[in-house]
Formats: sequence, C-alpha cells, structure tokens
Amino acid sequence: APNKPVQLIESAFQSIGEQLPALVAGTITGSQALVLTSMFANSFGQTYEDSRRKKLDPTDATARSAAYAAFEVLGEKLGLGDRLAALKKLASGVPEKDLAGFFAKALLKEIPGEEITYTGQFATDKLFGLNSEAGVRDFIQGAIDTMLVTAIQGGTMLGGGLAMRQISRGLGGGEKGAPEEPIKTAA
Repeated sequence: APNKPVQLIESAFQSIGEQLPALVAGTITGSQALVLTSMFANSFGQTYEDSRRKKLDPTDATARSAAYAAFEVLGEKLGLGDRLAALKKLASGVPEKDLAGFFAKALLKEIPGEEITYTGQFATDKLFGLNSEAGVRDFIQGAIDTMLVTAIQGGTMLGGGLAMRQISRGLGGGEKGAPEEPIKTAA
C-alpha cells in the first residue's frame, strides 16, 4: 500500500517547487497578478497534458485545462495577499518569534482557498467523466488531503525561509550579533 504521509509531503514539496519562482517575484514586486498569471499558465499546461493522456480530444482538453486553471486562480487569490505579506516579513528580518502569526493568518485563508480549487477541479473531472466512480467518501478524503498538503506546504515555507535566514547569517550575509532564541515548539 502507498505511504500516505510520504505522498502528502511529496505533494507539498512539488507544489512549493512549482510556485516558488512566482511567489518570490510576487514578494519582490508586490504583484499578485504576476503570481496568479504564472499559476494559471502552469495549471493550464499541466492539465492539458494530463487531459490528452486521458484521451480527451483537444477541445475538451482545452476546456478542462481552462476550468482547472480558473479554479486554481480563484482559490489562490483568497490567501495570496497574506502569503506574500508573510514572505515579505520573513525576507525583511522580522524576528522569528513574530513570524508564526503572519504565516498562520495566511494559512487560515489558504486552506479554504485550496478547498475551493479542489472542489472546482473535482466537479470538472465529474463533468468530463474522468472520475465517474468517485463518490462522497472520495471527495471528502480528497478535501482532507488538500487541507493536510496546504498545512505542510505553509509550514515548510516558513521553516525553509528560517533555515535560509540562519544560513545567510552564518555566511556573514545577515544580521550580526547574538542569534535569536529558538522558536518554542511542542515536543
């Protein structure tokens, strides 16, 4: 049987890898449109290839891809402003003890946004007959998986950003002086 936790983590890392260039550019420029345009194009391209592999004709593949990309943008829009603000705080040197609140605020909007995306894409596949056997149980399991992947992704982005900050400090590229106290976690 597949290892579900590993699959969820892999999905989160894949998503970060796909989104990171656009998120960095959006953080630097402050442009949500830049991020959303990139996400639309990425989603459309991946879905088109998947649609053709699933034997949809070019017209249906294009329609499915456009719907997937539209739901991707709709869902991402919900938490994007807060996510960019959290990344900007991370990059600007906000003390580590204060960052969790910024990332939590973003995550509270990202999870419902990702569920909107998931629901729209699930319905799109129903419309095109690609998951005709999927029922309510499958839908709910997918929604749970979506929430878990989104939480893993948010935590990974915060943790990765903090690690990069510490590496930068260690290489002499960051703030000088005593390191901040570690963030307390439940152990």
